[in-house]
Amino acid sequence: MFDWHGVLDETTLEGGFKRLSAESKMPIDELKNLLDDAIKKYTIGDMDGESYWKFVEDKTNISREQVNLIRDYINSVIPNKELWEYLPILQEKYKLAILSDCPMEKISSIRKKTDLTLFDNLFFSAEVHLDKSMPDFFDLCANSLKLDKQNILFVDDSPRIVDFASSLGFQTHLFTTTSEFKKIMN
Repeated sequence: MFDWHGVLDETTLEGGFKRLSAESKMPIDELKNLLDDAIKKYTIGDMDGESYWKFVEDKTNISREQVNLIRDYINSVIPNKELWEYLPILQEKYKLAILSDCPMEKISSIRKKTDLTLFDNLFFSAEVHLDKSMPDFFDLCANSLKLDKQNILFVDDSPRIVDFASSLGFQTHLFTTTSEFKKIMN
């Protein structure tokens, strides 16, 4: 089970926050606190993109042009080429799935720009109105794969999410680089 941002895609939420922090001149922690509820709604599909980005614009006092640059970054798809080249090898031995917190507009970009046929299952938060803070999201994916949690490796770049998945009974890997990931798979 792979996360999207920071694993399959080089675009990261943290990268979005860094850009927003630079444009708004607000510390990242302050931005996260200010936007937390809206981010959750946006991520699980309870807030559309226009409403979310208008909210960001209003709360941070940055211009629509600045917001659009950040929005374009967040919705861009920059595949981790080395990992994508390795996926067919993994597919020969394992079922592959995506479990990721993604708003609808990012999912649309992913589906338009990426061949997802290597994956047995795709679970994007906005499509199922769940996110990675909810055990049900992980259970949904595990059940669809018809595997016990202890037989599933969850790969994510967030230590907090990796710890959460581990507490639910999944095997986990904190993704830093594809070469490090390959080492544990060999």
